[in-house]
Amino acid sequence: QELLLTTVSKCAEAMPYIVLEAMAAEVPLLATRVGGIPEVFGRHAGRLVEPGDSHRLANAMGELLDAPDLAHALARDLRNAMADRFSATVMADRITDLYHHLRGQEPHPFEGVAASPVLSKHSEPKSILARPSKP
Repeated sequence: QELLLTTVSKCAEAMPYIVLEAMAAEVPLLATRVGGIPEVFGRHAGRLVEPGDSHRLANAMGELLDAPDLAHALARDLRNAMADRFSATVMADRITDLYHHLRGQEPHPFEGVAASPVLSKHSEPKSILARPSKP
């Protein structure tokens, strides 16, 4: 069985499109821990390879190529996790909640949303809302 595998060994962008596109298309993806990739991978960040570790990268590629069913299952899980965190609805809700917070209003109540402090009086925004991923 053939396997199409996307490998991103270097990409220090804040939100690398190649990673987002591969995840959205459920293409098996192997990436290094650089730029915004750990944030995109979320709870799957443990699957990332450390930058500069070419031996581990080659081994991980071989593992995925030797187990295409597993590679596709991991890609499906990664896509679902991305959709839970980066869908248009979730992103719009987070931005709306940030605006409410900045205006001193209570954010819209969402089921299962854990609000974390976004700003102190003298700080820059660090995070918005932490939403649990669906199992």
